Amino acid sequence: MLFRSPISLPATTRAADGWPRKAWTHRDLDRMAAAGLFGPDEHVELIDGEIVPMPAKGNRHERVRLLSNTWLTDHLGKDKMVLPEAGWRPAERYYLEPDFLIVPRSVVPPEFPGSDVLLAIEIADTSLDFDRTIKRDRYAALGVREYWVIYAWQLTTRVHRQLTGDVYAAIDDLPPTARIAPSLVPELGLRLADLGLG
Repeated sequence: MLFRSPISLPATTRAADGWPRKAWTHRDLDRMAAAGLFGPDEHVELIDGEIVPMPAKGNRHERVRLLSNTWLTDHLGKDKMVLPEAGWRPAERYYLEPDFLIVPRSVVPPEFPGSDVLLAIEIADTSLDFDRTIKRDRYAALGVREYWVIYAWQLTTRVHRQLTGDVYAAIDDLPPTARIAPSLVPELGLRLADLGLG
């Protein structure tokens, strides 16, 4: 009797509808980009092995991001670095482009675990609900210890802290006049109202 070796099935992920999907890796995504499958202005992320199109970033988002980048870079200690819009690969089935990651200078991008991230920041415009739910849950599951979502239009910040398992036990909404200081990067304490964004 002839025995065949078991068939190796591709890794799968499960979409919201409950049906299995092929789970892509960040290496697959790199090959797709190299083959020209994405346009020059097309932004995607890889979440749980699924390719997720990301909305275009508006002028307000970019203004907040640019001024925040200058402030973060000017105030960060020499032993840490700011990674703006890094093509971060925290796990095989993830490729994320957070607006900012603050990490120890010893970290070598782009493949490093979420536990190395001192602070992740998303600036939300059209992506506010996504950043406050799907992204929040994924950053927690990846081990990111502190996560901020800055709403570009109102300059309010939702701060997620006290990572317990794969959820944030403390979530606070703060106005632009409140001084916010990251737990692991206290030198970055700021009031968004002071950035001159109006």
